[in-house]
Amino acid sequence: MDLRRMGREKTMPENREYLFAKKGNTEFLKIYLEDIYYIETIKGTHYCKIQYKGGGVKIKSSIKDINEKLGNPFWKVKSSTIANLSLVTSVSYEYRILYFSEEIFCTFATSSVKSIKGFF
Repeated sequence: MDLRRMGREKTMPENREYLFAKKGNTEFLKIYLEDIYYIETIKGTHYCKIQYKGGGVKIKSSIKDINEKLGNPFWKVKSSTIANLSLVTSVSYEYRILYFSEEIFCTFATSSVKSIKGFF
């Protein structure tokens, strides 16, 4: 999957931001930003994994490019991971884990502890 573009959908009563991920040669998957838990690089490749409410997808993009396009509530919590802090249900500062549910979580860097505490 390739990250193609981000946009804003004008629906009532509010605008919903989204991105398109290319699926195959002709299909695109619309992922609403509010549904994304986290995005992380896949080590040793030029791909990232987007974990969202509908599952997970692989896209061809760098974490830097994605991070430049996202704003609040997305935070770069370590060099290879961007998390949607608005969907975090609990935080383990001891083990440096952000929990979105019991099964969905990501880790964060020690250097991010202060900013994560500031968010909550």
